Amino acid sequence: MKVLLDSNGLQAAVHQGIHPNPKSKNAANRRLITFLAIIESLGCEPSFIEEKVSEITDDLLINCSCLVITTRMPRLPRQPESEINTIQRFVQRGGSLLVMSNHPFNRFEESMPDKYIVSRFGATLHKSWYPDSGNRKGFVEIWKDDLYPHSITNGLCGPIVFNNGCRISTRIGNVVAKLPSVSEGADIFAVAIENHEDIKARIVVTADSGFIGDEDTNFPGPGLINSGDNIGFIRQVFEWLLKLR
Repeated sequence: MKVLLDSNGLQAAVHQGIHPNPKSKNAANRRLITFLAIIESLGCEPSFIEEKVSEITDDLLINCSCLVITTRMPRLPRQPESEINTIQRFVQRGGSLLVMSNHPFNRFEESMPDKYIVSRFGATLHKSWYPDSGNRKGFVEIWKDDLYPHSITNGLCGPIVFNNGCRISTRIGNVVAKLPSVSEGADIFAVAIENHEDIKARIVVTADSGFIGDEDTNFPGPGLINSGDNIGFIRQVFEWLLKLR
């Protein structure tokens, strides 16, 4: 099975060494080593859309089982309507979709990356900023009490750990993980959607993407893939998306 990563995604661009910020160079070819290994361990073939491709098209998604978006970068904050339509058609045909969003690119910005694509599937992203979470490390930990019964969360041993992100609300789908100490209504970290109206595939939306970064990388934020049970969580996300569980 082919898993395709959008090169305009923040984490993917850093891993490939094509992010414009010079600070990203230390994470080139290292940011997503563990993340890609998890995909490969499931018998899948991860690959990146070529950098020169400015818009995802139907042809690029031929034979693709799952499309992964790791937060759209500031250079392309809004996906073209034609690209959003392409992704929606891909899902309608049975392709799976993983959208890992994030916080705005600064605490004063109102626009949310990825909001246009997830809105097609009943989810809404809300501005948030978590650096001062009360934890001495500044990280947010989602423990068992905030995990909902679902194939994705079954058997997870430790918390999901992330540094910063947005908040999600949804009118459809199943809540997978809830944000701690957040008011009701927009308190979701991860939601799973399937078999709703014309959605014939499986979709997962998360409120952060940095939690998939390798621990020895610190751009665009601390790599937390080895923290808590992040590895188990992302593995089970892919198992569910690819209908392996």
